[in-house]
Amino acid sequence: MPVKSDGNPGLHPPGSTPISNFLLRTMAPDALVRFQPLLVEVPLSLGQTLDIAGKPSPYVYFLTSGVCAVSCGPGEGDAVNVGLIGSEGMTGTSGLIAGGVASLSCNIIVPGRAYRIRTSDLLAVLETRPDATRLFGVYFRSLAIQAQYTAQAAVVAKLAERIARLLLMIFDRGENDTLTMTHEALSFMVGVRRSGVTLAMQQLEYLGLIYSRRNAATLRDRSKLASYVGAHYGIPEANYARLIGDFRRKDANGF
Repeated sequence: MPVKSDGNPGLHPPGSTPISNFLLRTMAPDALVRFQPLLVEVPLSLGQTLDIAGKPSPYVYFLTSGVCAVSCGPGEGDAVNVGLIGSEGMTGTSGLIAGGVASLSCNIIVPGRAYRIRTSDLLAVLETRPDATRLFGVYFRSLAIQAQYTAQAAVVAKLAERIARLLLMIFDRGENDTLTMTHEALSFMVGVRRSGVTLAMQQLEYLGLIYSRRNAATLRDRSKLASYVGAHYGIPEANYARLIGDFRRKDANGF
């Protein structure tokens, strides 16, 4: 079943190659057939805004690569990060629930690609596919659990632990062990000054968990990084794995 594209000859429709989005791949084949003609494959650029809280949410994006940061707050300066979305999920969940108006903002922090569908088209298909509705409902709950644990970590975890947790979550959704991101971007994600992020990154490097450079961080030992974060990481991921499947990318040691 063909799918529209943005004209890039390097794109492949879902029916011609293995589907990279975990939710779409988990969907029943006859349900996926209903979605495919409505999907448009598009690039996602760094800093691109997919949803703005309080504004209409005309599209839903099923990411196939890259990472989107989900935030809440009255404005850019007051926004607080509450979760991440990668190829395991979809954007626009708050808009689907709230009649097409987003209650959360979504911005791309790692460039990638996605399958885009009009929110109205998605809702129309879901009216005839209760199995897909149930699958998305499970994902909505998993995203809510991630937000709850992000809030918990923001209150009780040390800054270096919060940075380590964020790096793990991005590495889970990435394509390799190196993340290109400025300390300023990380500071926005955790809601602290850039100088605090720089000190936390230096601490993680001193402990042998990452290699840190000005605009990049390379994962050195994923298992040790996860142990350092402790209980602040893993429960939302295990919940997703139990209910939908394990999306996390393994490192060179299979962890």
